[in-house]
Amino acid sequence: MIKQYLIDNKKVFVILNNSTVLYADTDIKTKIVSKENIEYKDVNIPFEYGKIVKIVTCKTSIYTYICNAVALLDNFNDNYMTEIYHSLLKELTKLA
Repeated sequence: MIKQYLIDNKKVFVILNNSTVLYADTDIKTKIVSKENIEYKDVNIPFEYGKIVKIVTCKTSIYTYICNAVALLDNFNDNYMTEIYHSLLKELTKLA
């Protein structure tokens, strides 16, 4: 089952299967160096609701952004989606 949310004008998807996967749009400026316009990077960053396992960086002519993130959630509750998303952003901002 796939659930879709709009949080802070960003799309967030949750895939409920054997594991709970969160896919989130972000737009965090980063100093991460990218050779390509779009790069997928494996990471292992724990956060309050699970673990961030992948980030997508998008390089523009001016900046590079963390434009998407994939996380595995330990617990999922519809009522906490905004808090989950903001917790994810908080950890990604530290990475940037």
